[in-house]
Amino acid sequence: MYMTLIGQYILTSKIFDVLEESIESDSREQGKVELTPCLDKMRREDGFKGYVVKGRSYDIGVPEIY
Repeated sequence: MYMTLIGQYILTSKIFDVLEESIESDSREQGKVELTPCLDKMRREDGFKGYVVKGRSYDIGVPEIY
């Protein structure tokens, strides 16, 4: 069984500064600059807030049950 979350980030413009730092320091994983470590840095420094939507969830990996 696999689980996934689908969500949306609403970020401040600070993400561009963090991404720029990552690019300048050549912090790459598998040859690419990754967003996740930048988000984690922002989370550690500024915190994140989340909202859990109340409602039903669906298994989007099984088209037969759509």
